[in-house]
Amino acid sequence: MSYLYREVSKLNRRILSFLLALAVLFSNIALAYAEDDDDDDWFDDEEGDGFDEEEDKRNLDTVSGYDTGESFEFGDFMYQLTEDGTGAILTKYSHNQVELVFPDKVDDDKPVVGIAIGLCACDPVVESVVIPGSVKSIPNRAFATCPNLKTVILQEGVTHLDMCCFGGCENLESIEFPESLEEIGNFAFAVCPKIKEIAFGTNLTTIGDQAFFQCAELSKVVLPGGDNVTIGAMAFEMCAEDFQIVNE
Repeated sequence: MSYLYREVSKLNRRILSFLLALAVLFSNIALAYAEDDDDDDWFDDEEGDGFDEEEDKRNLDTVSGYDTGESFEFGDFMYQLTEDGTGAILTKYSHNQVELVFPDKVDDDKPVVGIAIGLCACDPVVESVVIPGSVKSIPNRAFATCPNLKTVILQEGVTHLDMCCFGGCENLESIEFPESLEEIGNFAFAVCPKIKEIAFGTNLTTIGDQAFFQCAELSKVVLPGGDNVTIGAMAFEMCAEDFQIVNE
């Protein structure tokens, strides 16, 4: 009985530690979202009016690790140029799109090379996301706690998923990982309880700590890289009872 008590206590401490980490991460998300999403939207209410020029009060000198230049609007999104002017980083969108498809090029065929940290976090509308391979890295908290997000497609070319980028998406069911994917960060898909099965490509080298923690229905992971993949602490803790990793 004392052994069982010690084991349960250890598990409870792990859970509390994880929840605390999420609380810190997501409290920052909620504050940022609340500041950005007041009575005015990033798009005017009338169709075709574009962005409100007075809306953005934040300093976006750097976005997703890039030194950035001037801002510009193109299609349904707001961007900033990279410092050298050769690429674009997606920084804003209207938060009213059910199917969110990021373009791979904008303006004069400039590639979209990055998206802002926390870009879609807490978006209550989005249900599906397609991210082009021109975006090599999905940044921290990019889609965290999107309550209705069900489907994610990462196109060939994406290589890194940063910390908590899809954490807490309670209805996420389907994720299409590209062969190019190399690294999955800590907490990347933590507390996504409806994911049932996932398959990675042969280029994957790292799955971070608690990357799929408490994905309660996750029962099968196809991992072609096998022993060549470093799996972090508690990466698949509290998944389905019949959880298995298959090296194919």
